[in-house]
Amino acid sequence: MKTLLFMSHIPLDSSSGLIVIAADKKRIALDVGLSVNAPNSALWLAAHPERIVFGFEPNPFSMGIILSGRSTSLFPAMKNHVQKASLYESFFPLNVAVSDVETTARSFHTTDPYGNGDGGTSSLGQPLNFGRVRTVGVVSIRLDSFLRHIPWERFPYIEHLKVDAQGHDLRILQSAGHYLSERIACVSAESEAPGYSESHTPQQLRDFLLSQGFSQLQGSSNGETWLNSRFAALLQNGEIECVTEGL
Repeated sequence: MKTLLFMSHIPLDSSSGLIVIAADKKRIALDVGLSVNAPNSALWLAAHPERIVFGFEPNPFSMGIILSGRSTSLFPAMKNHVQKASLYESFFPLNVAVSDVETTARSFHTTDPYGNGDGGTSSLGQPLNFGRVRTVGVVSIRLDSFLRHIPWERFPYIEHLKVDAQGHDLRILQSAGHYLSERIACVSAESEAPGYSESHTPQQLRDFLLSQGFSQLQGSSNGETWLNSRFAALLQNGEIECVTEGL
């Protein structure tokens, strides 16, 4: 099995290429678009210590803050900060972009440390309403390139996939390939992000998720969260959760 460079910080079995996950971990979630504090990862890990989270963040500014463990002091107004102690134990951040195209040289448009400075408005799509934007080169992967390394015999599904990518969410979900409908229980994705080039519309996102067997969960806290019908019984029985801080 081919292993890509972006997996270099994740322990892999040398013969199978599958991720080696500690025996005390029972649940998996994926967080695409971490900003500077990875709030959803922090929320998930605090709720269930037996959960492992893999995060994806192309912004070098945001990744640097996460790895430093200084998000709480630098951005005290933000809720939920992933703890440095969880790094490479229960929280594994990957400094890559996720898209429907794989390349080692993708332009990423960062709005920090300009504007609001938190990194959460940066995108693979060109921001149209920011006075100062810096472009950096990043590695771009498809989500299915990561998912093929999951030890599915031990973890038959991903509990939650959260995507917040400033208008690129649809392409990220499409990049999961067959894993989306077969292995992902809950999806949270931003329905729209006006002000970015090539941004999807709410209807495009809705049509795609419906075609993959998802239905939208109702309620103010879950307005942008969808449940895969394959796993509806697990949610009903309390075996999984579809909770986010918000998008």
